[in-house]
Amino acid sequence: MALPSLNSPCRHGKNPRQIALIGLIVVVAAWSLAAWHSYSVQQKQLADASHLVQTTAETYANHAALSLAIADESLKRLQETLKHEGETAFGRVARIMSDQETVGGAINRVALVDKKRTDKPLLSQRCASSFGECQRSRLFQAFRDDPRDRILITEPILGRASGQWIILFVRPILSAGKFAGVIIVGLDANQLSKLVTPPKKEGLLITLLSPGGRIIARSEGDTDLLGRQLEMPTEAFRSDAFDLKSPVDGISRRFAVRTTPDWGMHIIAGMDQRVIDAEVDEHTRIAMLPALLLTLLLAPAVLLIRRALQQQQAAENERDKAARRSRTVLESMSEGVLLVDAEGIIVFANDAAAQWLPDRDGKRFPEALAAAGMSLVTEDGNPYAIADPLSFVCLESGLEIDDAWLMDSDPQKRLQWLAMRARPLLADDGKISGAAITIVDRTDEHERIADAEMSRTILARMNDAVMVTDARANVLMVNSAYTRLSGYSEAELIGNTANVGRSDRQDSAFWAAMWQALTQQKKWSGKVWNLKKGGSEYCVWHTITAVHDLRGRVVRYVAVSRDITDQQEKEADLWRRATLTRSLASPTEPVLMTGWHNC
Repeated sequence: MALPSLNSPCRHGKNPRQIALIGLIVVVAAWSLAAWHSYSVQQKQLADASHLVQTTAETYANHAALSLAIADESLKRLQETLKHEGETAFGRVARIMSDQETVGGAINRVALVDKKRTDKPLLSQRCASSFGECQRSRLFQAFRDDPRDRILITEPILGRASGQWIILFVRPILSAGKFAGVIIVGLDANQLSKLVTPPKKEGLLITLLSPGGRIIARSEGDTDLLGRQLEMPTEAFRSDAFDLKSPVDGISRRFAVRTTPDWGMHIIAGMDQRVIDAEVDEHTRIAMLPALLLTLLLAPAVLLIRRALQQQQAAENERDKAARRSRTVLESMSEGVLLVDAEGIIVFANDAAAQWLPDRDGKRFPEALAAAGMSLVTEDGNPYAIADPLSFVCLESGLEIDDAWLMDSDPQKRLQWLAMRARPLLADDGKISGAAITIVDRTDEHERIADAEMSRTILARMNDAVMVTDARANVLMVNSAYTRLSGYSEAELIGNTANVGRSDRQDSAFWAAMWQALTQQKKWSGKVWNLKKGGSEYCVWHTITAVHDLRGRVVRYVAVSRDITDQQEKEADLWRRATLTRSLASPTEPVLMTGWHNC
């Protein structure tokens, strides 16, 4: 809380046993850090593998769904051709499709089975038999029982004639909404392997399963596994990745499974655990190397630690010097600076604060104020609402105090006004440990403000109109007498030039002479005709005084105007009557009526 003592003793150096202990702690910390790094790398690699297999499965599933949708479009086209153009056109379109690439290759098996179960092969005689009678009957029965326009995808079928695995895509033939047969398209299962092209990432395996869980294709291209039933655990079909020893090849992998919407096929992405472990081992070796080197270099490390302690001692000495400099700055400040602890007891005061609070040692701040004959007030001189705001506002609530003043209550002395500010100080744990108080003598400023308010009050109560402008004749202030005389409001005058309401009675030579007098004599007086806001004229006796700063520069002009309109009208009337009297006494003299109304 208090400033550091100037005579605080230096810390003693560490003995060799302590240095050795520190060295051992550093080595243990290094190995612990290496182990933690290895664990962190392992978790990161597992998380990256999970993200990879989930992303890969999602991507391949979307690709397979798109490709299967293209194959379904071929079926729909055959449906439309048969419906609108007949079996001949159907066969022609089927042959055209057989020469085109679809999902995984060319369609080389197309059959049309009518509602009497008559098999009508469209591409070759062997394609009808290759589908199998049992398979055709099952598909025929499925659509006859539920004649909705949809697609069915079969499990892989081993063709009797070709010896190849075949996947059948089937859609119904509907006539007037009633079942009229089925269209069957067959694709070689090994051609569908194009949907699971080998990924670029080492150890990553992609497998395509049928809706019933049979292997259709694998990115490793092992054709011996085609058609094999693969039993997957229930947790495999959740969104997360999972670890499993493959029932196919016995390799432990991190898997993710995604199912193609509307098709029921499954994409399995698996990352070889051996690849993950190899990457973890590589990072572990790199992480363990610094710890091993640190262990081998323990003796130099101890020397380095000792040197670090010496540098720390040097840094502490430098901080002590900085504290001394700070104390010197505080002592030389013209502002008073006080530091109080959490109990509000004064623990430090610079020279300026000591002059105002001579009896402060061991006292709380309110007690020191009372001993100095000072009271805590607001800016207008009223007693402060809280007897001890430092404790209640600053030390307890942690708020700042900015609106407090200290006033010397001794009536035999000149009234002093000291502005006080307080800021809470926080310890390292965030708790309030005390407060810093600054005190500034604002007596002269307070008196100037009071004098300005007094001058403003006097001007407001004067009967004569008063206008104050800056050095460029821009209006800064007017009193109420001026607004009543001119008819203009204060808002209409302030900010404008003093020319507001000037009449044309005075020419430019008149004003030039006035400014010359102000420049040379610092003052000018004379009669001036002005215009009220409504346009009527009035005459004033104008007295303008230039106000200078300490360097002799003009900073203000003060114009005092007294309304002499009635007086001027009476004088003009008397002059007019006297002129008429002279003209009656001497009728031969010409009567001069010009100029009687001028000032």
